[in-house]
Amino acid sequence: MHEKQTVVLIDVFSRNKIQLACPTHDLRPRSHIQHDILGKSRRNNISIGVGGLLVMSDGYFFQALEGSRAVVHRTYGRILRDPRHSDSVILGCVEIGKRSFADWSMGYVVVTDAVR
Repeated sequence: MHEKQTVVLIDVFSRNKIQLACPTHDLRPRSHIQHDILGKSRRNNISIGVGGLLVMSDGYFFQALEGSRAVVHRTYGRILRDPRHSDSVILGCVEIGKRSFADWSMGYVVVTDAVR
């Protein structure tokens, strides 16, 4: 019999350092860099069973990540080591009975003046 894994949701807030972390020869607009990051995150999350939401606004990231406790914590460890993030803080970590983002490898919202 398999033991059911604990599913957790963590909320992470960090500074967006994309422009500072990208090589100076990378002249692509920030939106293309963000698109690349999102694509890689989605592929990685599908392979490890993590779902979530990424919100970018005014130089900050907000992420909600959910999945098994061990995998979500390893994912947060990667965020801490990623030079595109700084000053990361876990705003909350709770066990959940049902996943809210089960069908999303990584939802994405860019907050602009039009959606404020």
